[in-house]
Amino acid sequence: VQTDLKAESLSKEDLQRLRINIYKRIPVGQTHHQEKQNNKYLQVKNTDPIIKDQLESADYQIGSLGGGNHFIEIQKDQENTIWIMIHSGSRNLGKRVCDYYHDIAKKYMARFHSNIPDMDLAFLPTEVPEYNMYLKAMRFCMGFAEVSRKSMFEQVYEVFLSCKFSFKIIQQFDTHHNFAQMENHFGENLLIHRKGAVKAEGLITIPGSMGTASYICEGLSPKESFNTCSHGAGRVMGRKEANRQINHEQAVKAMEGIVFDIRQGDYDECPQAYKNIDNIIKLQENLVKPIYRLTPLAVVKG
Repeated sequence: VQTDLKAESLSKEDLQRLRINIYKRIPVGQTHHQEKQNNKYLQVKNTDPIIKDQLESADYQIGSLGGGNHFIEIQKDQENTIWIMIHSGSRNLGKRVCDYYHDIAKKYMARFHSNIPDMDLAFLPTEVPEYNMYLKAMRFCMGFAEVSRKSMFEQVYEVFLSCKFSFKIIQQFDTHHNFAQMENHFGENLLIHRKGAVKAEGLITIPGSMGTASYICEGLSPKESFNTCSHGAGRVMGRKEANRQINHEQAVKAMEGIVFDIRQGDYDECPQAYKNIDNIIKLQENLVKPIYRLTPLAVVKG
């Protein structure tokens, strides 16, 4: 979300107050809301067995941030304009749907005596009923994630108002990653999987890591990459390795000048664990055109 606020209107104390109040309103990590959110998106009739089973618990999860690399950031662009970026997905609902259909896929692999080298690659053949069931369930989870992000933004907006900062929305858009959909490329109908990738069409977000820049880009619809570009910077070390190699002092130094709260021993999202986002953008200049370079002012980490 691009706002009409200017960065100079927010002092470090203001940013800290905003960050703390966002934490108070939006559950992070493994936590969820204590009460049902009564979200209309979840009140539609759904016949999918795993979604039906998860709808009640999903109503507590919608509008919560999650953990890992999920974040809410207050950022500024080259013109010192304030942006708000939210990175979050379909929460436990998406994981349950994934696990449910993955288990079914593994059973089909055994039944058909598939020779795939790893059951993590188990797939649903196009001729089985669960193939279309899963695609439909995945689209539902993508919608859930989008509604959840909008819900969190509404809470962030309320926090700004409560801290006496009113703003207008200049533009607002959403970028999906980690999904599959049918598309036509080179004259063929193909099921395109974008894992750690996004569709390079229109305005898209390409985040860096906690403490580094993120980019708003215009997708160039590159045919050679099936209209696809990277979702973010990408890691140079795994989560466990990052927590072994990075110490608290190094983590704090990497976040210098940014309002944040690094938890002791929780360093897997620090800049040192990721590739350089500026280099990543340069490497895909034939895929996307950078429009805004956003630097973080305050970080709410999942």
